[in-house]
Amino acid sequence: MYSKVVEKELRGAPKEAQKFLKIFWYDKKEKLNITSEVLRLARVYVDEGVVSNKSMNDCIHVAVATIYQVGMLVSWNFKHIVGKCKAKAYNDINVRLGYSKLNIYSPREVLEL
Repeated sequence: MYSKVVEKELRGAPKEAQKFLKIFWYDKKEKLNITSEVLRLARVYVDEGVVSNKSMNDCIHVAVATIYQVGMLVSWNFKHIVGKCKAKAYNDINVRLGYSKLNIYSPREVLEL
């Protein structure tokens, strides 16, 4: 599953990222819409200080995965998405607002699962 934000970011992604996508889900992708609910949740992440407004697209990634209940978000973005502190911050907000927790992993962690 992916969104418009992912599409845009993949245009300039390293070859390693593009190779990973081709191997694991390129032929199984489903495009998810960025709805007003997604944008509201992403705004809450920023407003509550998970990341700064400059990282709104990262919040949209997390919000899309949360709203559509994808179960797992895989990202190379260790600064704004992947990491126990960030995952906890996103999930604390998700649970408080009535959403499910989201599993956030790096591609390497997925390969080890």
